[in-house]
Amino acid sequence: MAAENSKEYILLLPKEHFKEVLNPAVPLCIAVIPNCIETSIKMYPKNTRLKFV
Repeated sequence: MAAENSKEYILLLPKEHFKEVLNPAVPLCIAVIPNCIETSIKMYPKNTRLKFV
């Protein structure tokens, strides 16, 4: 939600992620505040593997 409401933001990613299609073998870590979890989950396709820690 913060990214949606921001004019600019910075993504820190491993160099393997700088491709037109993400590599599913390279994990992508995303921090989500608790009250945005449900909204965030809805943004991913149904077959996306999500791990909550």
